[in-house]
Amino acid sequence: MIEHVYRRAAAAGGVTVWDWNLATGDIFVDPLTKETLGYGEHEIPNRLEDWGRLVHPDDLARVAERARAHINDETPAYEA
Repeated sequence: MIEHVYRRAAAAGGVTVWDWNLATGDIFVDPLTKETLGYGEHEIPNRLEDWGRLVHPDDLARVAERARAHINDETPAYEA
């Protein structure tokens, strides 16, 4: 029941959820995020390197710099 309510609320608001464990490299990406990007839930493993392969090569440096800045508390949010 809760998952159904979450999915409806997230879809209505255009919100998706992901979480990155910096120590292990594991990433939780909710199924709605993958669906929004056009993928099935099991098409992309929840590992940083798998998601990194989806970043266009022209954007890699910018994405990495924004992640580094946020991890080092130089920015209030990570947006890329």
